[in-house]
Amino acid sequence: AGHLKEYQPNVVGITSTTPAFPDARRTAETVRQILPEAVIILGGAHISAVPDALADDSFDLGVIAEGELTMLEVVRQFEEDGLSNVTGIAGLAYRSDGEVVLSESRGYIRDLDTIPPPARHLLPPLSAYSPTPASYRKLPLAVLMTSRGCPYRCTFCDRKVFGNLTRGHSADRVVAEVEEALNRYGAREIRFFDDTFTFDKERVLEICEQFLRKDLRFPWTCLTRVGAVTKELLRTMKEAGCWQVLYGLESGDQRMLNALKKRHTVEENEQAVRWDQEVGLGVRGDFIVGTPSETLESLERTLQFAKRLKLDYSHFNKFIPFAGTELYEELTEQGYE
Repeated sequence: AGHLKEYQPNVVGITSTTPAFPDARRTAETVRQILPEAVIILGGAHISAVPDALADDSFDLGVIAEGELTMLEVVRQFEEDGLSNVTGIAGLAYRSDGEVVLSESRGYIRDLDTIPPPARHLLPPLSAYSPTPASYRKLPLAVLMTSRGCPYRCTFCDRKVFGNLTRGHSADRVVAEVEEALNRYGAREIRFFDDTFTFDKERVLEICEQFLRKDLRFPWTCLTRVGAVTKELLRTMKEAGCWQVLYGLESGDQRMLNALKKRHTVEENEQAVRWDQEVGLGVRGDFIVGTPSETLESLERTLQFAKRLKLDYSHFNKFIPFAGTELYEELTEQGYE
């Protein structure tokens, strides 16, 4: 509140996932009390999956999917002429005669290198953050997103923000951002938080080669999927400082993997984990439990699978039907609310 009074912004952006939406609404109400004239914009996963969330008049506009270019146009329009006419800006949700209306879809940013690096100088210092336990060795930890989009269609996953078109920053850009995090912001470790960091194996090899050539010695981890690695790639990653890989293994039961549309077999999951272990990498396995077709037998198979693989860390996530996912649609059709 103090910051709002001091800074007096004309435009306030709030991002929100579905579980965080009540908090986003309360934040917007606080902003409205302090700055009644400010334009309050909602972005992120929830509004992208459920544009009707803008029916809540705590917010003036919604930014759908990727927000960089849309927000830039909104601010330019605001500076020139207020927000009396935003209908020509692609990628927006707005209210008209009490109805939520969507403008033309913007589509996805093809060349991610055209986006400036994150404005980390505007954020709290890295030391203020508490990273995921058991997935870092040194603090402060910096988190980087070097790609967007996922070509897969798992039934529990919402892709409304980044879509199915997979795009990545160039190796040069990734390395430059890593160097900035290490040298300017004091990071001692990096976590690559892309959904599938290794989707482009050649890009990862080039990134690793640059780390080695520039003698950038620091621990790092990444998230990826079992179908996007080879033993050779994992060995190179280990040489370049990687110490842990996170896979969304999801289940140790083949029927469940099929139901979730993981497009992996239990054997492929096991093979990838063995490769990591053979080259000396740690493995963190994520599992999802309690999806609609789950049974006690499939849960038991998953538990035994995780134990048999001797994963360094097994993380069991309780199923939540997020808006915008295939399972959410199925459950809604069945009458659940």
